[in-house]
Amino acid sequence: MTAHPDERNCECHWGSAEELALLKVPDVELDPDLLRRTWQASDWDDSPAVMRRILPQFAAALVTGRVDDFDIREAGRAIARGQWHEGPPEEAAAVQEFLHA
Repeated sequence: MTAHPDERNCECHWGSAEELALLKVPDVELDPDLLRRTWQASDWDDSPAVMRRILPQFAAALVTGRVDDFDIREAGRAIARGQWHEGPPEEAAAVQEFLHA
């Protein structure tokens, strides 16, 4: 998955055009700071697409403890912004299984 080709965010608050371009390429690992800034941003034009793009790496960060306790509540809100339950049934089931675990 990738972010929508027209996705944008404020360079002065979120990151550079080069970093934004990484969200539009599938399967490119984001550095931890970029991953954090991406899931913490709530002003994406298409939050579900952005969250689908980062969800595998974000889930790994959650499981391995790379998201600190302070941010865990915000992490839940980020996942909810991804509207995962409205996606294809097999993807929604996988996310639901992850959240249940």
